[in-house]
Amino acid sequence: MSDADLEKIVDSQIAIAAAQGLSGPKAMGAVVKAVRGEAGDSADGAKIANLVKSKLT
Repeated sequence: MSDADLEKIVDSQIAIAAAQGLSGPKAMGAVVKAVRGEAGDSADGAKIANLVKSKLT
């Protein structure tokens, strides 16, 4: 999976979390879990976590 594709998924999941009232560090777990579910095994977990963290802070 390309970095650009992963970033699109992360942005989408952050928007979904925000619509559910989750934002900032509190949304981290939910967003990471959702991104992993959507991206599957093709994405590196550490890369997902770092990208989500950078976008939520």
